[in-house]
Amino acid sequence: MKRILSALILILACATFSASADDLAQFQGKWSVKKTSDQGTFTQFLEFTKNAFKFKLVSSEGNTILVAEGSLELKEAGGVKLAKLMNIKAGGSASDLNDTNDDRVSVYTFRDGKLILAGNLDKERDNEKPSLDEYSKVTK
Repeated sequence: MKRILSALILILACATFSASADDLAQFQGKWSVKKTSDQGTFTQFLEFTKNAFKFKLVSSEGNTILVAEGSLELKEAGGVKLAKLMNIKAGGSASDLNDTNDDRVSVYTFRDGKLILAGNLDKERDNEKPSLDEYSKVTK
């Protein structure tokens, strides 16, 4: 009985595990996606350096709307790859960042050189609908 219980605990402990170093390497660099909402057209930029990220939301006129930064943790559960953004600080500019006390978990994959993120599925947030975004690597 103890052996069965030990085996079950081991299986459960391994059900969620860190994603590969190859995935972390693929995240590295700067990514962008253009989006349109009822508030207009804007561009989202995500930049990954090791296990850290920076986010920037820019209007079609080139004005910065939101800046955020924090840490990245990659996990895999049941074949689904998850990117967890943690320790998030956000504000109107890089010099005006405040703790958000909100982690974000997105399902991710890489296809044809694109980073595809399914976001806002982890919990409901006011004025934020779930989305599927296809980021392209910024080459500049």
